[in-house]
Amino acid sequence: MKAAADTIEQVQLRFGWEAPVALFCVSIVWWENYVDRDIKLGKLNIPLGTYKRHLQSIRSKANIGASIWKIALTVAFSFLLLPRDHFENVFVS
Repeated sequence: MKAAADTIEQVQLRFGWEAPVALFCVSIVWWENYVDRDIKLGKLNIPLGTYKRHLQSIRSKANIGASIWKIALTVAFSFLLLPRDHFENVFVS
């Protein structure tokens, strides 16, 4: 039973950073729902409203780029997080 508890601790330590990063990345997707105009903080002007309107006009191209980026990240993290012996004979028939 002690071996199972040790394994659970190792998994929690190894993957403890993924949940907060995933939550942060998901919340970034929804920023457009909360912005309707530019933000002014004193003399600092953050043009989020302008950026939102520009992004809406190029939405299809941005989605293509984001899809390619997501595929690249998925492949990269699979190589980083999975043991090397899973990838030795991937491209050999």
